[in-house]
Amino acid sequence: MTDTLETILGFKPIIDKNAITLILGTIPGNKTFENFKSTGNEDYYINFSHNYFWKILTKILGLNPCLVFEKSDMGYKYRMQALLDNNIALWDIYSSCKRTTGRSSDSKIKNPTLNDVKGLLSNYPNIKYVYTNGIGTYKKFIKANKYIQSDFPNIVFKGLTSTSSANNRYFDFQEWQNALKIHTM
Repeated sequence: MTDTLETILGFKPIIDKNAITLILGTIPGNKTFENFKSTGNEDYYINFSHNYFWKILTKILGLNPCLVFEKSDMGYKYRMQALLDNNIALWDIYSSCKRTTGRSSDSKIKNPTLNDVKGLLSNYPNIKYVYTNGIGTYKKFIKANKYIQSDFPNIVFKGLTSTSSANNRYFDFQEWQNALKIHTM
C-alpha cells in the first residue's frame, strides 16, 4: 500500500524589528495545518495535547495560561503578541514539503523547500540567538545552511530538545529556560 503525500505549506514568520531570539521549527504539523485551513490563522504549535511549546513558553515567560490555551482568534492574537512582546520570533526551516497524509513526523517529510533564514537574519539585525525546536531540526538546518554560522558570527546557533510529546522522555526544560532567560530578566 502506498502512502498518500499531501503538500504542506509553511507559515510567515512571526517577527518584528525588536526580535532578539528566533526559534525555528521544521514545518507545521498536521493539526496545525488543519487549523490553518479552517481558521486562516497561521497559529504555530496549536496542537496543545501533542506539543508542549506553549506550555513551556507560558511557564518560562509568565504568560496567562487562560489566554495562551484559548483556541479562538483572541487566543491566537494573544500568543502571537506574547512572542513579539518578549522579542521572540518564530518561523520554520521549510517553506513547503510533501508529507504522508495524516502524519506529522519529520521523518515523513519529502521534497522540502527551505525558507530564506539568511535573508531574514540580514533583515533583522537585532537577532542574537537562533534556536531550533529539536536537535534533528538543528542538524537539518545546519546541513542546509552550511555557512550560516560564519556568515553571522555574532549570532548563537543551537538546537534545543524538541517540544513534541513524542520526545517527552528526552525533553530538557532547564535547557529551554536557560536559552530564554534573556527574556525573563
